[in-house]
Amino acid sequence: MTEILPWQHKILEHLTGLRDQAQLPHALLFSGMQGTGKQQFAHVFAQAVLCQQPVTGSAACGTCASCKLFLAGTHPDFSAITVLEDKKYISIDQIRMLSEKLSLKSHFQGYKVVVLGPAERMNRAAANSLLKTLEEPSGPTLIMLVTDRAGYLLPTIRSRCQAVAFPRPDAPGALEWLQSTLSAEELQQHKAQVYLDLAQGAPLRALALAKGKLVDKRQFFINQLNELLDGQQDAITAAKPWKKEDVPNNLNWMMSWVSDMLRLKFAPDSPLSYNKDILHILQGLALRTNASDLFKFLDRLAHSARMSEGQINQQLLLEDALICWSRLFSKQARIH
Repeated sequence: MTEILPWQHKILEHLTGLRDQAQLPHALLFSGMQGTGKQQFAHVFAQAVLCQQPVTGSAACGTCASCKLFLAGTHPDFSAITVLEDKKYISIDQIRMLSEKLSLKSHFQGYKVVVLGPAERMNRAAANSLLKTLEEPSGPTLIMLVTDRAGYLLPTIRSRCQAVAFPRPDAPGALEWLQSTLSAEELQQHKAQVYLDLAQGAPLRALALAKGKLVDKRQFFINQLNELLDGQQDAITAAKPWKKEDVPNNLNWMMSWVSDMLRLKFAPDSPLSYNKDILHILQGLALRTNASDLFKFLDRLAHSARMSEGQINQQLLLEDALICWSRLFSKQARIH
C-alpha cells in the first residue's frame, strides 16, 4: 500500500503544513497501537518530503525524478531501517551505517529521510548510537521513528522527537474500509466485524488476520485448548505444533481471552470485548475461577509475551501458559 488511509488525512495535513512552511522538526515519533498504518504513513510522507515538486498541502507529485526513484526503492537520500530477517533487534552496526550515510551531502540538495521501525526493537547500544545522530543531525534531515510501544524507548530519545499519535479510527469508518478492501471470498469466510474485534479495532491488523488466515490458526489453537481441558493431551504435547509458529501472537490471543473474562466479571455489558464470537463460552470459563487469579494469569501472560520477543525458548513460554490455563479451568469447560 502506498496511499494515505482515510483516518490519516488530518495527520498528513498537519505535517505537510509544517513541510510547506519549512518548519519540519528533524525527528518525528509515530506511535500508536499496531495496525493503524504508522509504517505505511511514514513511507508515504517520506516520499512527500523528498518530492521535487510537492503540491501544497498534499503528498508527493509521483512524477518527478525523486518520486520515481523512491517508488523504485532506489532513492539515494532515503533509508529504511528495520530488524533484519535473521535477527531479533536493530543493531548498533545498522545505526552506525545509517549515521555514516547521513553525514554525506544530499544527492538532490534537499532532505535526507529515514524511516526506522519498530523503534522499540533497537538494542541499547543501537539506541545510544542513534541518540548522537538525533542530537546533532547533519544538514536537512528527517528521522521518523515508528513504534507500537513508545514507553519502551529511552526517555532521551523520546524527548528529542516531536510526537505524532496515530489513534485507532472510529469503528464505523474502520469497518467500511475493511469491507471495501477484503475480497468477497474473504468476507464470506469470516465477517469483517469479527476480524476487527480480534484486531482490537486496528484495520491493518484486521486485514492481516484475513490475508494470513490467522483466524483459522486461532481456531486450531482453541481446539488444542479444548483437548487440554478434556485431558486428551498435556501442555507439552499441545505446545509442540507451535514451536515454529507465532508464539507471541498466541500469547496475545490468550491475553485477550483473559481480558474479556475480566470484563465479563466487572462490566458484562461493556462493548469493548475483543472476542465477541466466543464471548458466551468465555463467560462459562470466567465463572470457574476468581478475578484475582485471572489478574495474576494476565500479568504472567503479559510478561511471557514481552519475553518471547527476546532470546528465550519460546516453546517453554507457551508450555508455561498452557499449564497455567489447565490449572485455572476444569476439564468440563470448553471453548468453540
